[in-house]
Amino acid sequence: NHPEVKSYYLVLINGWEIRIYDAKESTGWEDTLLVCNQGNCDTSFIRLKEHLSSNNIIKTLRKRIINSIEDTFSIEIEEIRLDQFHHEIERSISNLKEVVSKNSREFQLALDQDIDNQTMIRLEKSPIEELIEEMNVPIFDRPFAANEYIKRIINSEENEKNNLIMKLIQKCNTNSHTIFKMWSVYIMAKLLNDDITIKPISEFGGIQKEFNDIIRKNFTYWEENETINAINHFDNITLRLSRRICHLQFENVNKYLSETKEIFSREDVIKSNLTLVSVMVQCYNSVSGLLWNDFANSSSPNEIWDGYWLCQYLEKILSNFTYNNFSFQERDLLFFELYGSSFDLLFTATRRILNKFSNLHVFLDDHSKSLLRLSENEFIKGIPRPRSKPIQWDLPLEKYKDRKVVELIKILHSKDELN
Repeated sequence: NHPEVKSYYLVLINGWEIRIYDAKESTGWEDTLLVCNQGNCDTSFIRLKEHLSSNNIIKTLRKRIINSIEDTFSIEIEEIRLDQFHHEIERSISNLKEVVSKNSREFQLALDQDIDNQTMIRLEKSPIEELIEEMNVPIFDRPFAANEYIKRIINSEENEKNNLIMKLIQKCNTNSHTIFKMWSVYIMAKLLNDDITIKPISEFGGIQKEFNDIIRKNFTYWEENETINAINHFDNITLRLSRRICHLQFENVNKYLSETKEIFSREDVIKSNLTLVSVMVQCYNSVSGLLWNDFANSSSPNEIWDGYWLCQYLEKILSNFTYNNFSFQERDLLFFELYGSSFDLLFTATRRILNKFSNLHVFLDDHSKSLLRLSENEFIKGIPRPRSKPIQWDLPLEKYKDRKVVELIKILHSKDELN
């Protein structure tokens, strides 16, 4: 092993086999770490990849360093020198912990940026309908799809600009999630704030008029439309409930993640996005989606209110269970447990969007301006409240026996009685 050749392995390949040797320790042709050939490649090729992986090479290097240190002390007679070296190693490890921690953070940030870039590239190629659907997913709280929609509007012909705005308004006037109505405000706010001109056409009253109309409706929970008003409140409670339901499995999720992190490297864990936050948020999305689908397609406000009160009943059952809570990183916090009480997407998030853009106030009507002047506490008190359950309302378990919320009520009711 020539000192100028800093190889850890020698890999010899011919037409029949691949041989790996320890560049420092191997003494001859048969002194191999691994031989991979046609006869054993089903098993040996996996080991071959492991040997040549960066992690294994680094592990080999560190082992050699330790062996070298042991060699230097094999003839030492002064224990104090070993103690001194021990303290030096401890200092180095302490410093290296900060380096490794920084590396991990930088790797995570670089991966996040790469994922963001891939998301933007995907959205650039997506048709308008897919952008609209992406803006209608409650857990997508970052404005990638909305920003792409803005770019499409800016780069369109005049008639198409109006058409794209009208698509937002039409979607808002359906049983869409509250987050879609929030993104619609964001899109129009950004266009007005950046002074993007959109000339009105006959069926379109102009972006400023439509903008103020949606703001007014968001602030009142679309009270003039009984069905949409009911669905907005129903959206809040399904998201709130999803968090409570998912937290029943918190310990199992946490155990699974802990075991997974022991099996896989830190790099693999980061790449797979196996964090408590990401897993729980995906869980929220799945559970809230199941509850939402129970009544979201209904055109009857009374039926949707039945769904709301069933969820309310389920919420009461869940209040009897003990929960293990955990802290989110701020950027991942979705506030689901506060929806409909001290936070929501129609009232408080709409206000935050309006306050975000400095040039918007000249486009707002007097009612919106007056709401923005309120303090945070005064404003939160104004969040519209859901319809109260009638005194004579009977739990309609039989009527909605095929709905997920009723199935959950029956399951948890039995569990609660057993406890």
